[in-house]
Amino acid sequence: MSHRRSPVARRLLVVTWLLLAGTAACHRKAPPPPATASSHPIHPACTLDRDRCERLCQGCDDRGDCFYRGGECLRRQGVVLLKKDENDDGDDVFTPGCHYQCTDPTCADGSATFLAGDACLTNTQIAEWTQSRIHDSCLSVYDCQTECRRRGKTGGTCKTVSDRCGAGRASAACFCP
Repeated sequence: MSHRRSPVARRLLVVTWLLLAGTAACHRKAPPPPATASSHPIHPACTLDRDRCERLCQGCDDRGDCFYRGGECLRRQGVVLLKKDENDDGDDVFTPGCHYQCTDPTCADGSATFLAGDACLTNTQIAEWTQSRIHDSCLSVYDCQTECRRRGKTGGTCKTVSDRCGAGRASAACFCP
């Protein structure tokens, strides 16, 4: 026994189906935007010294994020990297600091490897790691002339201090005349 629909019922069914199909199309999500190299802006330290950041971000899982953080890679091959600043009290542009990375949350002796020292980005600007405690990322760019004025002095230049962090491992500091 077959069920036959009247022509009016068929038309109503077709109209209902078209309406439902049309509203379903309105609820579809737009396709995601195309992927870009990085969704982050580049840190001023990497803008001023791209070669330094290229070296520090080599092998980083998220290179764009590393450039956003001024050359501090958060993960390599899925392993979380922590940082530790030594030889200065973190945020001290007048004392050259040494920066180490480690995978151990305490950065125990033997697990830390040298990453980089504070660095002159120009003759007056310095890349300064600002945390002496163990951290994931914390880099700022300072103007040595501004920092010297805060101390009541004129001038202000950034100078590299050779071997400050060991043989062949330089750091940098601001110097006021």
